[in-house]
Amino acid sequence: ATPGQKGCSAWKVCPVGTRETNAGSATRDRVCTSCDGVTGYQDQSGQTRCKSIRQCTSTEYMTQRPSSSQNRGCATCTTSASCRGNEYLAGACEGTSNPYCEACHASCGSCVGPNSNQCRSCAGSLVLQGTTCISECPRGRYADSNGVCRSCDGSCYTCDGPGSRACTACSGSRYLDNARSECTTTCPSGH
Repeated sequence: ATPGQKGCSAWKVCPVGTRETNAGSATRDRVCTSCDGVTGYQDQSGQTRCKSIRQCTSTEYMTQRPSSSQNRGCATCTTSASCRGNEYLAGACEGTSNPYCEACHASCGSCVGPNSNQCRSCAGSLVLQGTTCISECPRGRYADSNGVCRSCDGSCYTCDGPGSRACTACSGSRYLDNARSECTTTCPSGH
């Protein structure tokens, strides 16, 4: 109490966002200092230290900026596992950005991006040539059971499957043996 006062006054309570840096005494009130809101915060009153502000992990994005009285808010980023088969994950998981699922190009069954040349599989009866979906494989290639264009055997000009016995036309001076779907260097007997 100060001279002339009849009673003592209560020490102040350090408010939210601060910490006590000097305890009160018979002649002096408590001293409170603000938490910096960068490395520390305090969400309760009457505390003697600031709490550490959390850092978002590499798989989280920030949902709430920290301050002297609140921690940083983080949430788990959307992953490609959240996307449907005909969607890809767009954007990046960083800062305040959360990636999101975006539709593939209409020709793609699955994809890695929005363009027609970013397909991993095709929609409907289209076949995959590299990363683009087309109506049929080009000459010298065939569609495998997954709808992916594969190269014909070197002896075939065109084919309908893998290996030297799936030829439908021959290149150069080779002859097609229709019975065996094979290209030979000699004309098959009976022709």
